[in-house]
Amino acid sequence: EDGSDTHRGLTILEANRRLRKYGKNHITGNPTWWNVFRSFILIPMQAMIWIVVIVAFIVGNYVDGAILVVINLINSIIDWSEIPKKEKEPYRTISCFRDGDWGSIDVGILVPGDLIALRGGDRVPADCKIEQGSVQIDESWLTGSSPLVDVHPGEIARMMSIVGRGEAEAIVQSTGRNTFFGRSHRRDERMKESHVKQLEQRIALAFCLFAGLMAIAAFLFLFLQRKIPLQESASFAVLIIFASLPSSLRVLTNIMFKMGGHQMIRKRISAWSIGIERLAEIDMLLCDMTGTLTKNNPTIVDFLIFELDLVPCDLLKYAALANIQQPANHFLPMIMKAWTSLRDNEQGPPDDPAARIRALMSQFQVVNTHQFPMRQSLVKDLTTGFNLKVSSGNVSEISKLISDGEKKDFILKTLFQLEEAGIPAEAIALSQPIEIQQDTTDDQLEWTILGLLIYSDPIFPAAKKVIQNFQLENVSVKILTGTRSLPAKSFCRQLGMPHLNMVDGREYPSEEFSRNFRDADIVHSSWGGVKCHMIDTFQLENVKCGVTGDGMGDCSALALAHCGIAFYFATEGARSAADVILLEEGVDMIEIAWKMARCIMGRIRSCITHRMAIHSHLGLFLFISLFAFDPSTYQANFPRYFTFPMIYVILMRFVVDFFSLSTGWDRVKKIQDFDTCHMSHVMSWIIPHVIVSTVASLLWLYLCLTSRDTLKNFEVEEMKYGNVVNAVFLQISLSEILQNFSVRTQEKFFFQRNPHFSVAILAGICLLLGTVMGTFWAEGVLEGIEIGGLAHGNGMMVWWTWVYCIIAFVIEDLVKVTAFWMKKKFDCSQLN
Repeated sequence: EDGSDTHRGLTILEANRRLRKYGKNHITGNPTWWNVFRSFILIPMQAMIWIVVIVAFIVGNYVDGAILVVINLINSIIDWSEIPKKEKEPYRTISCFRDGDWGSIDVGILVPGDLIALRGGDRVPADCKIEQGSVQIDESWLTGSSPLVDVHPGEIARMMSIVGRGEAEAIVQSTGRNTFFGRSHRRDERMKESHVKQLEQRIALAFCLFAGLMAIAAFLFLFLQRKIPLQESASFAVLIIFASLPSSLRVLTNIMFKMGGHQMIRKRISAWSIGIERLAEIDMLLCDMTGTLTKNNPTIVDFLIFELDLVPCDLLKYAALANIQQPANHFLPMIMKAWTSLRDNEQGPPDDPAARIRALMSQFQVVNTHQFPMRQSLVKDLTTGFNLKVSSGNVSEISKLISDGEKKDFILKTLFQLEEAGIPAEAIALSQPIEIQQDTTDDQLEWTILGLLIYSDPIFPAAKKVIQNFQLENVSVKILTGTRSLPAKSFCRQLGMPHLNMVDGREYPSEEFSRNFRDADIVHSSWGGVKCHMIDTFQLENVKCGVTGDGMGDCSALALAHCGIAFYFATEGARSAADVILLEEGVDMIEIAWKMARCIMGRIRSCITHRMAIHSHLGLFLFISLFAFDPSTYQANFPRYFTFPMIYVILMRFVVDFFSLSTGWDRVKKIQDFDTCHMSHVMSWIIPHVIVSTVASLLWLYLCLTSRDTLKNFEVEEMKYGNVVNAVFLQISLSEILQNFSVRTQEKFFFQRNPHFSVAILAGICLLLGTVMGTFWAEGVLEGIEIGGLAHGNGMMVWWTWVYCIIAFVIEDLVKVTAFWMKKKFDCSQLN
């Protein structure tokens, strides 16, 4: 539906209509800051706080309302600042035919159907179909292949390629994200599939409902049952909501991802947050052999020469002729490297590779070249005037050219021996002389196989160990290679695993291939379609596949896979499609990245679990204490319900948030994925912590209210209400920080996994801050509530608070381990 005409192009009105329909010609773009910011302040948890702010202002509680406004804005600003920003694309123009005239327009407003002019030096602005003329374009930005590619009328020039020579008129077929390059660049769309973000949304909805119900019940109880004034009742409801909502959870998880990303960068690994999450989740790794497990640096290790008058240098000479003008492949550099190692002062070719080529071309002139199924050149021998065909390729293909039955049998026997030993080889063949006017097909010529070049692509020393390590962690590894069976067998031989199960990718899409590839260890002769078919099949079976790739042919597989992994030397298209980019070569980099990703996800789960536990604890404590205790019944001058000043809750949250940053460096259990982190599982993790900590705080409040009876034997004087408030504040502050040491070890005791030194240091600082605030806070009235540090009359309570918190922490840890043991024994829920 482009509706274009090469003689008139589009009208400006039609172009504007299509621009509204298809959008701007950009791969990615930053939404306006206001749209992003608005989306953050309207998410459930933030929206709940805005409702509370409105209520606070309505009842005249301006101080609490203002504090909540500031906190909500700070959270939204920090959250927005964590979004990865895309650099602004440079302004580029292209010559476009609109309204009957040629003119320069911004490439960003091109639409399908536009008629444009392509000239040498232009970057192709979109996927375009050539209408008139022809161009040679450089697609190395996309494919990694350096020679210029001819594009003729009716053929497609892809976005991001560069016009090297020629001029042409072209019709824009697709723009922006709809181009071949744009479909691979899908990181932004996959952000919404993050299991961490989905879990955050479920937590937000659950806690909003949880806090809202408690606040309504508390307000009605205070206002209707105890006849507390409206403003006081509303203030307490506001306090419960703020104490119960983990409003900074989203910010903290973003910071954790960012800290993890910086840690990975130091290990030469580049990954966005979605890449870290998806890498941690993989169940299977589909790994390229060449360039990932091997060094992609094949070397000729031996020669088999079948013609007595030839020496290895002659064989290399003809091999170079066959490959001399082919698209970039590893054979010509391999040949030149072998030539260098064989040279000697008398007979060897010059040292300079360019000089070697010139010396070779002084005897032969290349007439044309042919790529498939063999690399072949038609050359003219300048000394005789005859044409010769020189072919280089797979031994089985070359052997088809031989008509002499005895020679053919010998070649096939040699091929069989090579296949049995798993030794790859390249055959070199030379045709009989052809007269210049003669046009003869290959099967009409008499061919001579000059010899075989036996080569090897050395594997990385760590390859076998890495494969075994993945398998030990229940991540199966399947090796994919575009080469045929001989290089694959050579790889198995070098790996020390000669009995690996191999499947031929050329069998796709047969039913036999679909049956066999699931159990295969190596799929050779594979290509992009084979990879995509395997990924689709495994994903339908709920297997999360990680895929490595480096070429444009791998883009679809990298985009389709659960996690795409590319090395730094991959093409731009492959790197854009990948979730993780490894900045150093070596298969061990994949293992390092994978282990780091799992550790980062473990830290994020630890942070989420701890945040849910402490907010549930404080909200439940305030709610239950309202119904369980009437402080005025213990002492007449005490108020009729227990509460904190809002600033106390803010300080507790600030101290714990500061401490939570240390989780970004902590040593925690590696987690596989967040897909299993349903709310039921998460709640099962926090219930033991919430129950014990809430009961401990309620008991401590009771002891403080009845101090003249229960604590008189502990050298504690009768406590004033201000001392009670500060004693409970100190107990909750200490218990929330200590609780993290229990949460981080999950099913183990807190002492069975040592924390990182940064965790210990920040814990010490935060414990000291809580102790100082609870001990030395000045006596007075804050927000209508009497307060007073424990140093003002009850200094011994500081030490007893510490002792009580440590005892409660040990009990909490014991209950947690018991709960995990029971869940595992009775299979109540999954642990991961």
